[in-house]
Amino acid sequence: MDSAGLRAAQQPLKDAYRTDPQQAVITLRARGQLGEEDVSCSVATGQALAVAGLLAQGETEIEEAECVAVSYPGFWDDLELVCSA
Repeated sequence: MDSAGLRAAQQPLKDAYRTDPQQAVITLRARGQLGEEDVSCSVATGQALAVAGLLAQGETEIEEAECVAVSYPGFWDDLELVCSA
């Protein structure tokens, strides 16, 4: 999909969120396990938090964000590409 196709696919969602911001509210679920230092979550949780952070007001910080590279090494580059389109 090229950038024009992506924009066209995103436009109805963006319009809906602007009209009714409550539609953008999502519920995240995470499975955690005790790591050596803190609680650690699945890679998918880190990816979901990154995407949710795009809709959040204010700043979103994800500690140990490099964990997403375990299953999707190009995640951050692809997310930046989508956001700049």
